[in-house]
Amino acid sequence: MRSLAIIGIMLGVAACGEVPKDAAVDPATPAIEVASVDLAKAFDENEVAAQQKYGEAPLLVSGTVKGITLDFMDNPVVELAGSNEFMGVQANLGEAGKAASASLKKGQQIVVRCGELSEVAGTPMLGECVVQ
Repeated sequence: MRSLAIIGIMLGVAACGEVPKDAAVDPATPAIEVASVDLAKAFDENEVAAQQKYGEAPLLVSGTVKGITLDFMDNPVVELAGSNEFMGVQANLGEAGKAASASLKKGQQIVVRCGELSEVAGTPMLGECVVQ
């Protein structure tokens, strides 16, 4: 029974801040513009309020690249500067973002358009992102 509750919680968290897939990449869908530092600060101050403010529409997030890594499925993840050195913003570019992420450099200023927003341990996690 306990494992069913855990699965239910995980599914609920995964659904938070999810925008319809077509809206995420469709430039005609209005997006909320926010700097990665401001997004991280909002989550640091109040995760619930940040999710409500930023989680219902596509996001255009601007920021400085702190790192480029691969997730457990070898999809590129770009870490953008956050409110402090320990709290960055993670932008998952997915399989389609491999070419774009290969040309990125630490310190570079970029903008990503993302269709999903969640958090893990207070760190903003962006999904379905495309480098603009």
